[in-house]
Amino acid sequence: MLVRCAAAGRLRVDPDLAEQTIMSANVGVALSLVTQPNTALQLAALLRGRPSVLGGPETALLVHWLDTLATQGGSPVGTPPGG
Repeated sequence: MLVRCAAAGRLRVDPDLAEQTIMSANVGVALSLVTQPNTALQLAALLRGRPSVLGGPETALLVHWLDTLATQGGSPVGTPPGG
């Protein structure tokens, strides 16, 4: 997809660099959400209160995941909070 974006003139950096940057950002966000449940709650609240470029089902799934992260309090998947 990044190669197509570059070919269309919509990418300002090499597709490989763009891929590395996007992946790094995704890892950072994921780690932040897992280790800071408050962040997940805040993002879920923003998604509930505003229109999104995502469709309804996609937004609902993302909000569900964020709620799950927030209520697990950073526990590893499958580990009950406090367990």
